[in-house]
Amino acid sequence: MAQGSSRWSAALRSEVYRELEHPADLLLEIRAQDLPGLLANALIAFYDQSADLAGFEPRRELTLEVHGDQPADALRNLLSEALYHFDTERFVGTEASVTVEGPAPGALAEELGPLRVRAFLRGENADPHRHVLTTEIKAVTYHLLSVEKVVTDGGSAWRATVLFDI
Repeated sequence: MAQGSSRWSAALRSEVYRELEHPADLLLEIRAQDLPGLLANALIAFYDQSADLAGFEPRRELTLEVHGDQPADALRNLLSEALYHFDTERFVGTEASVTVEGPAPGALAEELGPLRVRAFLRGENADPHRHVLTTEIKAVTYHLLSVEKVVTDGGSAWRATVLFDI
């Protein structure tokens, strides 16, 4: 089981994700040192695009659990679950800790089984008198969705692209 965590900080925004050009929707590239960190950063990027996080406090906890046959499926399912809680409860997370259970590192492609992802979020429900909601995200799409491990000068890192329908 691998674990990664992320806490929102405007100063770290450029290290965690960046917005890519897209003519109609919101396309993000997310980065991290490992897969759990990538998933945690993706959650923070989603919330950072949905609301002005400066006014939110970690007053409530929420646990999300999803599965995916591949890392990209797990990422989409996790973000879709976060979107569901945002739409139904107006929950906005400011901290995320993610665990991933699945095949051993270095497993062959034919040995890959489903991934189980559990995200522990801290945040609060948006209050229209205290909080500002920004971009209305309608869906997490499969279009341009990718998760990959990339080789860097210092070893390796993880990168994902996610397209949100807005």
